[in-house]
Amino acid sequence: MPIYDLTTYIESLGIYLPPIEISSARRVAGIRSGIRVPLERFTGIKSIRNVQADEFSFDLACRAIESSLRHSSFRAEDIGLLIACNISKYDRKGFVFPIEPNTGTYLRKAMGFKNAIAFDINNACAGMFTGILVADCILHMTDIRAAVVVSGEFISHISDAAQREISSFTDPLLACLTLGDSGAAVVLARSGDKAIGFQSIDLLTLGVYSSLSRGSPAGEGEAGCLMFTDSKQLLRVGSLEAACHFVKSIHKQGWSPDAIDHVIGHQVSVGSLDSCARQINSQLNGTKLDRQKVVNNLAHRGNTATTTHLVALNDRMQNGNIGPGDRVAFCMAASGLTVGTALYVLDDLPSRVRNNGPPTPKVAAYEKPAPMSGLVAPKAVSIASITTTRSRPQVPLSTEQIALEAAEACLAQAPCRKQDIGMLLFTGVFKGGFLAEPSYAAILAGSLFSSSHSNAGDPAALAFDLQAGPNGFLMGCEILRTMFGRRQIRAGLVIAAEFDDNRLLDGYPTLGLAEIASAAVIMEPGKSGVQVSDCQFFSFDEYADSCRADLIACKTAHISLQVCQDYLANLSICLRRAIQMYLGRTGMKLAEFDEFYFPQISSEFLDAVALDLAIPRERVSDVTVEGRDLYTSSLPCILEASLLSGLAGSGKVCLCVTAGPGINIGCAVLKG
Repeated sequence: MPIYDLTTYIESLGIYLPPIEISSARRVAGIRSGIRVPLERFTGIKSIRNVQADEFSFDLACRAIESSLRHSSFRAEDIGLLIACNISKYDRKGFVFPIEPNTGTYLRKAMGFKNAIAFDINNACAGMFTGILVADCILHMTDIRAAVVVSGEFISHISDAAQREISSFTDPLLACLTLGDSGAAVVLARSGDKAIGFQSIDLLTLGVYSSLSRGSPAGEGEAGCLMFTDSKQLLRVGSLEAACHFVKSIHKQGWSPDAIDHVIGHQVSVGSLDSCARQINSQLNGTKLDRQKVVNNLAHRGNTATTTHLVALNDRMQNGNIGPGDRVAFCMAASGLTVGTALYVLDDLPSRVRNNGPPTPKVAAYEKPAPMSGLVAPKAVSIASITTTRSRPQVPLSTEQIALEAAEACLAQAPCRKQDIGMLLFTGVFKGGFLAEPSYAAILAGSLFSSSHSNAGDPAALAFDLQAGPNGFLMGCEILRTMFGRRQIRAGLVIAAEFDDNRLLDGYPTLGLAEIASAAVIMEPGKSGVQVSDCQFFSFDEYADSCRADLIACKTAHISLQVCQDYLANLSICLRRAIQMYLGRTGMKLAEFDEFYFPQISSEFLDAVALDLAIPRERVSDVTVEGRDLYTSSLPCILEASLLSGLAGSGKVCLCVTAGPGINIGCAVLKG
């Protein structure tokens, strides 16, 4: 956990709360079994906010962004990065949850963020702060000036489904009754004053506890989603580990408990807030934390998942309890188990929030960026080892099975130790069982890494799902490049796996995917392997609906895939346009590349691309699987084959291009 030389600050904050209130008493009255749980007494929640008719997760996110931009000195075209972090993707009637393209793509189009790289992050209720951490690294290691991190959580419908099922006072569905709807968005920028903003942000994942809370579609014949939680165990472990991380973080930063003005934890229940405060004080030597500093924002908000910390911050700023110059410690504990601490010093944001005023610019937002960090990111990353299950003869039984098979083989070949892995990214799109929470990365971390305590001798990795479609591998490489510079991590692990649940169902067409997994250990250049550099991303949002996949969580949960007849033709056109722009930016020419790595959709697609670009077909790598798109493992499959045939040390220069729904395209240079 580095101490930052320059900081990232919240340039603007937008919160949207639907106007409808639902009382805890009404939720309890709706339990079909008739049991009367003393919900308000147990949790401290009197009521929650509930979406209006025809209002969904996407709408909550849009309204939060609109609110943040009204108070920002940045214009839509200034936003260079957009990260959507919501758990719930419930965006259309009939329990329709979009999978491809990702939420970030649709938000970019709706908000006019024409210059923004957009992707999604899933890390359960730690999603927003995972997004802020990633944005912080990208802002300080690239020339992007402003980022938006957003979440729209329409989760009250989970309570409706749970009311049908709850049967006892110890039912694992009881936590569903605490969920409320909201939207939150922050505009982030580099600060010219290191005394304000995030003084540190750190999260880690203890995946051995990933089974304590699971969210997925309801059972066969039912509609909607459910969240099963071992509340007692999650409270015990979550409070202990969050407190350990909190105490370690404030000591490293040099913050004493009496110098902290407010502690904002995950707003789950009064019991969870009290338990965490007790654990913090039990681990502090000397000065203890004043319990009055622990923010309780539950009464009329409930648990709003990823947005809970920022909703609490906004409410306290609105009522004058948090003011300019205050020191706020955010404490995270989310399913996975992911724990974290973010230490923040406020500028005049509280005054601006109360007065609905514009920001006082710390830098000239349009004329020049704030000073860059003294830390420098490497210009490239090295693929230290890479494996796939492409040659696996059997169809997989689960996402975890093939993902672990690839990851364990990859780690066995890597020139580093497991404990050197500082970040685990899961970039698969179609996941077995349609699991929404926790992240698949957390589940995999639980099997791959043994750490079960935040104070363990071996550092634990932060694990999260990166949802960028087939561009996930290159996006993961770029994120890790900035992490090497900003956070000084040693290595990262990028895992992808695709699993076609429709294959297991009668009457639903399969998706045409190769059900395989891939894994790659990514390190700083010079360690070993081949180097990937100059990652750039291009979007063609006019084709956002030309290929879309939705989870239909109604009766029999399944994937609905809709592909326009001319999708592949449009994809080929966009690919050519993206390559032209990329060559213009990098100053390179097609003739300078020895090989070309394109999306492994089919041999026919590769034929058409080679013809369109007027490049020799034999220089286009082809590891396609007949009738199956290699999708998120396209580039890893090519790299595995190329490395086996002597790419490393060959001096070859290759153009890597990934592409998928959106239409979103990634380009990079690979050097052997």
